[in-house]
Amino acid sequence: MLDPEILVDFRLEGAPELIRGRLRSWDSHGIVGSFGTHAWEELDLRSLNQVCFELIDARVAADLVFLGELQLRRVDPEADHRAEQTFRRALALDPASRPLIEAARERAAAFERAQAEAERLRAAQRLQESMPEGKAWAASPWPVQTDAEQAQAVLDLREETAALLSDAGLPETEPIETDYFLVYLVNAPGDPRGVIRDLDQMYRKIATLLDLPEVQGRPINLFWGKAVVIIAGEEGQFRLIEAHGFNQKVPAGVVGLCHSIGPKVFVNTYRTPDDFLFASVLVHEAVHGMMHRFVTPKRLPTWANEGLADWAADNIVPGRTLDAARRRQGLDFIRGGGRLEAIMEMNYEDGSWPGPDGVGYGASYLLVHYMIDQNRYGFADWVREVKAGGDWREAMVSEYGASADRLVRFAREWHLTND
Repeated sequence: MLDPEILVDFRLEGAPELIRGRLRSWDSHGIVGSFGTHAWEELDLRSLNQVCFELIDARVAADLVFLGELQLRRVDPEADHRAEQTFRRALALDPASRPLIEAARERAAAFERAQAEAERLRAAQRLQESMPEGKAWAASPWPVQTDAEQAQAVLDLREETAALLSDAGLPETEPIETDYFLVYLVNAPGDPRGVIRDLDQMYRKIATLLDLPEVQGRPINLFWGKAVVIIAGEEGQFRLIEAHGFNQKVPAGVVGLCHSIGPKVFVNTYRTPDDFLFASVLVHEAVHGMMHRFVTPKRLPTWANEGLADWAADNIVPGRTLDAARRRQGLDFIRGGGRLEAIMEMNYEDGSWPGPDGVGYGASYLLVHYMIDQNRYGFADWVREVKAGGDWREAMVSEYGASADRLVRFAREWHLTND
């Protein structure tokens, strides 16, 4: 306790208001007074120095070492510079203070590590709940990478993914590399050949639909480097990767997600006991990643974005269990008087997607299936125009050859009498 108390003025970091009050006590953690309690880190750098010089004896080396440690604990180059000046003053007063300075440096480094860990824990509690596909993207064309840039991007992705898995406490894993994917099997059981086959077939299927050019008999690689696909062995590992790697909170029942981070694509999923569910989700999310890199990152309207991903999964995964589920759901909606126009209005941004009981998935699957069956070339032209920045409704007329209202009417009439 200070006796008598002293009058101090200070400002908190990032706050313009001047705080004035009587300081009653202080220690290595902060100050206490009529203004309440504040940690040293809360004060801006100038105030930290001013208040400390009111409390310490600048003629004593140990007191200067104390101030230098407080300065060094701040994540601020100017504070680091001030700390070095303060330590030099302490050494000039007493050369024997060098061990005190080294101990202060170690404590400051440990403090910074503890602060970083605390922030990591706070971030984990602030996990984003919105779905990754709901992010708005501009219609800015992707630059074309040279072969050397592609190769370097793959190396960078390998390094980034290794760090991501390490942060989640998962073992180091060597990926299986294909023409378009880096596939990481993290304690995932089963033969990986089926996974590789499904991914490669998906890529070729979408490439054919969108008429991608070929190089040496293979569709060009749209990805920045390659798409990273992480397949965990169990749900808990999948959720750890989502939390630590992507700061994502995963709703119940979600089996996989695609994360588009700038030009990079990451697909994260886990091996469910249901092989058809796992394979369908894997392909579905990989389509999202491929579409992120097609022309521009701008998304198709939500119904088409999801319907196309399911269309590809149905065409790739054997057994057609996805078709059976989505088709029945969509038919029940249409034949029960549901409005396809309402499905087209649903979106990620306002939380309306996918509607009650996920009905948007079934209806959108039927809509996209119908569009491709009726005019696959017009569908591809429509996708290109929307991705290039065009209004999707206007592009329906100019590129697909039918207005949205006309499409809805014909799709409804068809599905009322055809399964």
